[in-house]
Amino acid sequence: MRTAEVTRYTYHLFSSRDEDAVVVFLYDDTNDVVGEAFFVGDGGPLPPATNVGGRVALYFRRSQLPAVLDLLRNEGPIQLRWGGAFDTSLSTEYEPIGEGEAPAGAPHVLRRTG
Repeated sequence: MRTAEVTRYTYHLFSSRDEDAVVVFLYDDTNDVVGEAFFVGDGGPLPPATNVGGRVALYFRRSQLPAVLDLLRNEGPIQLRWGGAFDTSLSTEYEPIGEGEAPAGAPHVLRRTG
């Protein structure tokens, strides 16, 4: 399975398009595009993922856009894992259970007092 770390992304909303109106480009640490996430209508079948010259095209339902953006904005490191046409994914590394998100303004390390 080919894996690339995604360190940056750009989010594009195209006007006057029925297809591929939303595209998220995925970059590695050298600013090379390693993948493109396309978001298609929720009706028909999804196209299979493709890999052309090391540039992976992933296809998600348009309703999954918030989840993909949440992953990119709030998790890390993110891996693009090429596993073939029907087993390619964006994923996190192992994360501790129960880690949760710290409330805004809270210190990152909780210390016992008293």
